[in-house]
Parts: sequence; C-alpha cells; structure tokens
Amino acid sequence: MDWLSEEDEWLRVAPRLAEIISSWDDIGYIEVYRANEWPAHQTGRRIKGAELQALLREDFTWKYEEIPREAISLLATKLSRELSVPPDQRN
Repeated sequence: MDWLSEEDEWLRVAPRLAEIISSWDDIGYIEVYRANEWPAHQTGRRIKGAELQALLREDFTWKYEEIPREAISLLATKLSRELSVPPDQRN
C-alpha cells in the first residue's frame, strides 16, 4: 500500500479511529505512548485523558512524515485478548 497516496483516506477516517483508540484506552485494551524517538512505549511516557484527546484531534497524528516530529505507539495490553473472543462468548 502506498501510504502517501492514501493520506486523504486516513484523514477521512481519523475521527472514527480516534473514537476507537480513546474507547480502547478507557477500557484498558491499549495504552498510548508518546516520545521523541522509537519505540515510544520504551523511551516515552504514557498519555491518556485530555492529553490523548488533544493528540487524536491533531492532523499530524494521522499524516505520514518522512522524519516524524515525535513517535506515537499503541501498545496492546493483556486485556486486549478479549477482542479475539466473540462478544456473545465473553465473560
């Protein structure tokens, strides 16, 4: 996939992806980290709440940059395993 040519598509779906990321963070399926370099979950700090909401609203969060201004990582948690189980079979 050519990510550069698909950038408009990313921006179009960004609001929905932001909702999912925010919801999954609230539930505990993922953790979001921000850093100056990769891997953000090792070199940076966890963000949540108002700071996460602000990050998800920023266009640069969704745009490809050859040299990114910062690293953002989504880290799956053990709780995310629930997502592989059909909803009617979850506890």
